[in-house]
Parts: sequence; structure tokens; C-alpha cells
Amino acid sequence: MNTADTYRLSTSAAEGYERQKVPSLFGPMARATLDAVSLPDGAHIVDVACGTGIIAKVAAARLGGTGRIVGTDLNPGMIEVARRTMPASCHRIEWFACDVTDSRGCSSFPTSLRRSPKLDGCSHPAGGCI
Repeated sequence: MNTADTYRLSTSAAEGYERQKVPSLFGPMARATLDAVSLPDGAHIVDVACGTGIIAKVAAARLGGTGRIVGTDLNPGMIEVARRTMPASCHRIEWFACDVTDSRGCSSFPTSLRRSPKLDGCSHPAGGCI
């Protein structure tokens, strides 16, 4: 069994995660995390293991239409729910269901954002990981 199969959730499980865990736990955590960092105008953000995308969505609201935001998760169900629950006014977010630690498993991921197998650096020289 590969890694993606190990962590695969049904879409209904991802919907439950969005409905129950995001408001009570991951939403407040995303806001607190982004409160602790300074997102520069035009920031490029890759939200790895994004689940239903709460950090990407909060970042999008704060960036106000500038920069680039990509959310990725092993689980297609999580990405499906992330796409479906994006606010209409939200900054564009690119969503990918793939394993970014395996460059072969992420063929649809933008070449400029592909990572090394261990995510050992950031995609931009001035970038950072949070």
C-alpha cells in the first residue's frame, strides 16, 4: 500500500472534517499561525498537507488578491472539499491532490513549485517555512 492510499479519506469524511474540525480547531489555529508571521504583499504560499485548505483561505483573505497561493494534500477528497468551500470573493487558490515529497506523484503540480523529496528548502530564495 502506498502513502496516498494509507491516508485516503472519503469525501464525506473530508466534509465532516470541514464541518467539525475547521471551526473548532483548525480555523483558530490557522488565524493564530498567520497572526504570528508577516505575509509580505505578493507573497507566494504553498500550503502542504492543506486538508480542506483553511490556512490557504485565511492567507488569501489577508493578501487581498496579490501573490500566489497553492494548496496540496495527498487526499483528493480534502482537495474537492477545499475547492467547493472557497468563498466566492476569495483570492484564487490553486489546488492539487498529490504527494509533494514524491516528485513523480505530483505531475500536475507547477514545475516551479516542485520540491525535493524531503521538502528541504523553499521554492523562493527569500521564502520561509511556517
